[in-house]
Amino acid sequence: MRACRAPAVLFFLLLAACRLPASGSNDASAPGRALGAARSLVDTGHTGAVLGLEFDEKRGLLFSGGDDGTVRIWDAAGTLQRVLVVTQLEVERIAVNPAGTQLAVVVTDNSGAYFISVWDWEAERQLYRIPLKEEPLFLRFSGMGTYLLHGESSWQGLSIVRASDGAPVDFHPEGFGIVGYAEMSRTEKTLMTYLVSGRIIYWDVASGAQTLDLPSVPYLSGIRISRDRRFLAGSNGREVVMVDTSTGGVRGRAALSGVLSLDIAPDGGRVSCAVVSAGLAMLSFTGDSLAPVRPAPAPAVSPALLCYGNDALYLADSRGGIVAINAAGGEARFAGNALAGITGIAVGPGTLALAAPAFVRVLQSDLLNGSAPPSWLRSLLWVNPFQAATSLAFLADGRLLAWRADAAGPGLALFDVPGSGSAEDAPGAAKPLLSGFRAPLSDLEPGGDLALGVEAGGVLRLVDLATGASRFDLRIPGAGAAVQTSPSEIVAARTAASPADGSLIRVNIRTGETVAVRDQNSYTYSLTLDPGGDRPALYTIGVDLAGTTSLLRHDGPGFDHVTVLDSVAEEDLNGSVALDPSTHRLYAALGVDRIVAGDGTGVKPLLLEETAPRRLAARDGLVYALNKSGTVSVADGKTGARLAEIYLFADGEWCVLFRDGRYAASPGGDVHARVFADGAPLKATEDFRLRIGPR
Repeated sequence: MRACRAPAVLFFLLLAACRLPASGSNDASAPGRALGAARSLVDTGHTGAVLGLEFDEKRGLLFSGGDDGTVRIWDAAGTLQRVLVVTQLEVERIAVNPAGTQLAVVVTDNSGAYFISVWDWEAERQLYRIPLKEEPLFLRFSGMGTYLLHGESSWQGLSIVRASDGAPVDFHPEGFGIVGYAEMSRTEKTLMTYLVSGRIIYWDVASGAQTLDLPSVPYLSGIRISRDRRFLAGSNGREVVMVDTSTGGVRGRAALSGVLSLDIAPDGGRVSCAVVSAGLAMLSFTGDSLAPVRPAPAPAVSPALLCYGNDALYLADSRGGIVAINAAGGEARFAGNALAGITGIAVGPGTLALAAPAFVRVLQSDLLNGSAPPSWLRSLLWVNPFQAATSLAFLADGRLLAWRADAAGPGLALFDVPGSGSAEDAPGAAKPLLSGFRAPLSDLEPGGDLALGVEAGGVLRLVDLATGASRFDLRIPGAGAAVQTSPSEIVAARTAASPADGSLIRVNIRTGETVAVRDQNSYTYSLTLDPGGDRPALYTIGVDLAGTTSLLRHDGPGFDHVTVLDSVAEEDLNGSVALDPSTHRLYAALGVDRIVAGDGTGVKPLLLEETAPRRLAARDGLVYALNKSGTVSVADGKTGARLAEIYLFADGEWCVLFRDGRYAASPGGDVHARVFADGAPLKATEDFRLRIGPR
């Protein structure tokens, strides 16, 4: 083994030196599936924090992953190229295959379990998943792209899989410890591992034989390697340390605590760090020293994450913004979130209403009756009277009911929505309503002239919308949602005091009498009623004592007959259930990346391409998904085929992308639309914009 020592290091270091668009449009997330030569998308940053950042130096592309569950791909100038909707949760770590179009991301499900999702980012499709026991310490592709490496904090925690299909590669030599970082030589014949215990070990990949064992610095995390593979840098919590990979020795130290992220400049002469409270710190690396760069730079964002590109340093903040700093210190805004935060959605005949804290936007179109692209589209805008999170529901007469959905409520308002044939484009102001509710609302269900609300604290209250008078009230401890199942009865969903109590309770409006409903869940948070003629059915989503989340159907006398339609073995408190009143078709989003649909007697998975729904709505054979990324997907309720993706911008403007790659937009929303032909962005997009007006 001693005879292999010098050749192993030398070998590793030498290698180191050495006109009708045809594509479908999708969410801020990737519209085009590249069915033809053209595709379109909306250029906006992440909604929420950027949690992963990686630069592909060969292609000059920046990959960012975020709390919104998307991975966005940018060119070096800051133009958005693609968006992948990866998960309903968040993207936590990214690795890019330098020799192919594969992208690996780390995500976690609702139970806290982690997995790696590997995508073909050019084809915009997931290839496979790898389950993990915990969040990995690192994630890397090998230099030729043959392998994907990751490590967990356990004995023999290093895992190597084939990048093509995720098949495990047997590599577990005796004495393997906790690997905090690993890197292969460019020919993939030599593997270097950094052990958290403080050793750098080289291995022959083919035989698994150890060729070199070097003492080094223990407990480094957030490790990055220089592009010539000669040095690695990491933080031990108190200082940043630069280590020589050929000897294991320290080549520089700098006292710096609270490091969130670091990277080594392409020329190896500088280490940049995102630091808690302090923002950006830069360290100059010369000889055997790391020294602070003075004066300290003060970028426009407080970075939580950073990485170097070929010609710039990219900084990402906790609000979805990315800033690029060039070699001369010039700063350019690279990306930012332009979307409004949609808090409410309601669907009527040919009409979609969306609420943001600043405004309420209503779209009317034959698109909402299944025509894509549409022949007409009309948009209406109101100022939101609450200037806060707002929920929406259409009344039977076509008016739109809005209520304040934050802790400062309650508050009610009505919007008179002009008919789709009306020429009116500037509707009047919202009409405030006298509210008989006395506390913020956790749920509200309008029905006829009355509205059933669940107030904070669990009070069920029926209120006359015209007068604000309270017609019935009763406190149900732990209640969070309710639905009126008949003129004389309400069913409330609650947190059960004990398993025997069940999470559903029937309430007689006339007498106030309550009766528990047979139920397997200890907590139910979503429910909807299908009147269904002579046989009404109640659909609920709840969690049992084992942490399983289930979609249930309740029917029969007193809703005591229970059928489990779907379940996931994890606690999912973001599930959503919706019923199409015209077709009686049921839709539910449950668990990670799982949407089901059916007639109520059974459900089957429904593929809604590249959506991450946080709330569903349905009407006239279409299903609407309000996504975590802040967009609304409109899809065929039977096939899941995407018809359109709707974007509302913070300034009140809008844009709609259609399945064939074309788009419609308000005058101010047009600036966010991007069209690509043969992989290149087009400067003139007029041929792709639909000029449609009101009917």
